[in-house]
Amino acid sequence: MLNKKKATILAIISVVLLAGWTTVHFLTDSEKSSAVKSSNANSSDDDVDHDATAAVTDDVSEQDLPEKSVATGSTFPETLKRCFPELAGKINTPKAFVENWKSENPKLHEDLDFIHYFFKDKQGKEVRGQIEYMEANGRTIRELKIFRVLDDGLPDPVDISEDDKFNPSNTTLSKYIDFNSVFETQKKWSAKITDTTHIEVEESNSEITEFQLFHDELIFRCHEGDCECKIKD
Repeated sequence: MLNKKKATILAIISVVLLAGWTTVHFLTDSEKSSAVKSSNANSSDDDVDHDATAAVTDDVSEQDLPEKSVATGSTFPETLKRCFPELAGKINTPKAFVENWKSENPKLHEDLDFIHYFFKDKQGKEVRGQIEYMEANGRTIRELKIFRVLDDGLPDPVDISEDDKFNPSNTTLSKYIDFNSVFETQKKWSAKITDTTHIEVEESNSEITEFQLFHDELIFRCHEGDCECKIKD
């Protein structure tokens, strides 16, 4: 009987000890797990260099951007050298080039496309007078147009009688254009030298702002200093 009681007591003690060991082991693992999670969380906050990440992102985005195309030979002297090497160093401006071309072609006849006059009226408002040139029935027709420039920059057409509008005389032009207050004169003209050679020129106050020369298979053009030389396809 005594042995049975001892055995029972030992069994109970064993169960209690086992339960205690299991509880302690569980708590220890939980603490380790919590410590690991806390360490990982701290590591993710402390180890990441946000500035470095942003810098890397910026570098990648810049690398992905296309490079700007840089125009080569876009200055007049360089382009002239490619189109007309024999003139390189002798001519330095578009105006000098056009004047030289006219001197080499003394029979060249300028066909006007338009003349624009910019002037001020008596109230100090800007006005634009335009004379457009066109061909009709083998004759050159000149048409006069007058525009007042509004405060927003838009043109406001001025009514002109039919008698004054077409082929106006100098006296008629003076009725609409105050030549004494003209501050800018623009002109466009063209000239045909041969069947395969002609030139188109735009001027502002006698300075060349744009020209295009078509010479056989060659095209030489300049617009406000940006020039191009190429061979026609």
